[in-house]
Amino acid sequence: MKGGQQAKWANSAVQIVLLFLGLVSTLALFFGQSGFPEPSFLLFMSAVFAALFSAVFLLFKGRTRAFLLLGIFGAWLLAGVFARGYFSYGMEVASGYIAPYLAQVANLELGAAAPTQEGAQACAAFCLYCVFPYAGFLAWAVVLRRSALFSLLATIPLFAFSYGSLTQPAGVPLALLFVFWVSMILQSRVLRTAKEVKPGFSLLCAALAAGVFCTLFAAFPQETYTASKDAVNLRLDITNTALDFGYSIRGLRGFPAGTPLSSSDGTVSLDTTGSVQFADREVMRVHCDQPESLYLRGYSASVYTGHEWLQPDEQAFAESNAGIKPLQYLGTENLLPADSVTTTVTVEPGRTDSNFLFTPYLLVDITSADPAPSWYGDAYLAADGQASYTFETYNTYGNAFISAGSVSNLWHLSMNLPQYRGSMEFEGYTFQYEVFSIGGILYPEKSGVPSAVMEGAQAFLTDVFFMGGTDPDGLLQPQESPDAGYRAYIQSEYTQLPVGLRETLLAWWSDRRSGENLSPEMQPFYEPSGDIPPRYWETAAKLVASEVSKNGAYTANPGPQPINRDFVEYFLTEGKQGYCIHYASATTAMLRALGIPARYVEGYVVGKDSFGEDGWASVSANQAHSWAEIWMPGIGWVPVESTPGGTAAGEVAAASAAPAAVASPSTAPTPSPAGPPETPAPSASSPEDAQTSPQEVVESGRAGFVVLLIAAAFLACVPFICRLMAKRRRARLMDDPDPNRAALGIYAYLDDLRAFGGEISQAAEAIALKAKFSRHAIRPEELAQLRGERQAERAKAANRLTCGKRFRFWLSGL
Repeated sequence: MKGGQQAKWANSAVQIVLLFLGLVSTLALFFGQSGFPEPSFLLFMSAVFAALFSAVFLLFKGRTRAFLLLGIFGAWLLAGVFARGYFSYGMEVASGYIAPYLAQVANLELGAAAPTQEGAQACAAFCLYCVFPYAGFLAWAVVLRRSALFSLLATIPLFAFSYGSLTQPAGVPLALLFVFWVSMILQSRVLRTAKEVKPGFSLLCAALAAGVFCTLFAAFPQETYTASKDAVNLRLDITNTALDFGYSIRGLRGFPAGTPLSSSDGTVSLDTTGSVQFADREVMRVHCDQPESLYLRGYSASVYTGHEWLQPDEQAFAESNAGIKPLQYLGTENLLPADSVTTTVTVEPGRTDSNFLFTPYLLVDITSADPAPSWYGDAYLAADGQASYTFETYNTYGNAFISAGSVSNLWHLSMNLPQYRGSMEFEGYTFQYEVFSIGGILYPEKSGVPSAVMEGAQAFLTDVFFMGGTDPDGLLQPQESPDAGYRAYIQSEYTQLPVGLRETLLAWWSDRRSGENLSPEMQPFYEPSGDIPPRYWETAAKLVASEVSKNGAYTANPGPQPINRDFVEYFLTEGKQGYCIHYASATTAMLRALGIPARYVEGYVVGKDSFGEDGWASVSANQAHSWAEIWMPGIGWVPVESTPGGTAAGEVAAASAAPAAVASPSTAPTPSPAGPPETPAPSASSPEDAQTSPQEVVESGRAGFVVLLIAAAFLACVPFICRLMAKRRRARLMDDPDPNRAALGIYAYLDDLRAFGGEISQAAEAIALKAKFSRHAIRPEELAQLRGERQAERAKAANRLTCGKRFRFWLSGL
């Protein structure tokens, strides 16, 4: 019997080794490839959890084991209840690692914001909370059941999720995982014909599998491996499908990698814009001969319903007889001067099966794709599966977009391309004219025109095209420009709004400057008739971008959208907070209300600083963005930027600390994971005995009671640990050496006090806004004022607490 028991324990030891192989290798692939913080700590704690469950399954039987497992998982559930806010925060941070999603804003001159230390800690705590039951299930499958089926079911999904992202396989974890699989499968085959497997056989299986995979890795070094496009695309499809479901049940908005913000078919559902997740995962590579900030448009949406943005009718554009390729307008024959300077942009998409090809603006030609991809109407360029596309674009030597806070370099193009041409009869003389963005030029047909006539003709031309004058006598005979037919089409197609919204938006717009003394030049823009001339569209777009940008606060968590309210109307008049989808939608709708054809666009933004010395830039999912675009006569579609902050990454960091929209997680930190409880030494009797002595029952009961006491003690310590960690976190924020950050930390403390009856004075609001947005540091007296207000408000809130709120107040560390 003694020899049988030794064989039993030896076999169990082998099973524990296999458990460690399977658990650690699977989690190493998953956490390592997804870039989770603290992977070494997560792997160490997973091994501790595996040891705990192995001890429970091997040392206890029957009811004792059942009650012990019930107590352990009960403690696990209670820990989740106590720290649910902190774990929810950790879950949102973890989603950013496994879901390659994001929104990006205007000019990406700033790098992507790294996760905060607090976020990384919350993410690690949430991962540990999830790993705990996973380790228990795998221990049950390997150590107790010795089931290959359940072992494969537990490990293959995580492996499959990680595999598609492996540009180079993690050699050691991958080999260990294959050794685990082969050993479990061979062992399971033997168990079909025998009750037990000798330890030597299990070790032999593991040794054989290890030898095979060592040979394979030696013959095919991992440095030579690259994941196939099909593997990457398959992984992204699986990930996006799963995450669409996950985000929908959580009320979040996800951004699939390799697609724009909202969907793969160009439909934008605005009723689901509750919160946004940001991630950092490469989705394409871009090369530019002369690097500048680039807007890479994926698709534009034209039909606004109040709840959705929908794709235009391709047939309607085909029937418009526009005669041009609108998104490649500058490539129109004989349009650009022969000495125009162009630059080359190469785009290498991360996946080749996307519906949209991300293209730069001011496009002249598509030079490398053979055959050239086709345009879907005037909405987007359809990708055709090629690995690389090269575009020739007009070089503006600077920002080629319209925004409130940046100077547009489109004047380089406007100076070279006349917006209007024609002839004019003035006081018996005939002139040819060209009107540019900065003025008009007259070309008399005959020489000898008196200077007075020339000056009068020039003044008349300036008055009509730049001062709002009219031509009642029909002196001007305009020449039809190449985009004349298309402009007639977009004037009806891209000014559409739901019934009643135009009047609402015009009322909101005129209220922006009501009571102010406007110059005569500005009054037509704020008292619109709904028919702003095309030559003023750029100026109007800049004003709209400025007003929409100032109207609300940027936040990644704007809250749910009321389903019975128009999306834009609610954002501008009541909600007043959101991210790029909100700002872009509002800008597009407001431009349409002013009679300016505009479209909603989604794509990516690449900042000038993102390009390396070799001209290449890696574009990640956190550079996804949405914006508006307008048609500039003689130039084509150009972006209109209204989202505050400039870059999505910078805005996320700003939104996390902005006084206007503090969105912090629960202040209760996660409890420390429980270590393995002490277990008694194994009984001297054989585990195969059907009868158990009373003494053994007593000893087992005592062991179970000890474990339950440890679990109870752990639960009793949870509130104290939560309070201690919360106080330390708050103290670290409020005592930051940077006075501005310290001021924002104190403001966040005051904001949390409001849940318990605290108040924030206008002076504190002003100091916090200065700390957030001013370039100047907070003065010591201002910081002292904030500290004094914090102490006073805490004392007031503590005196007003009811019995029900006292524990929450104490637990939050306030």
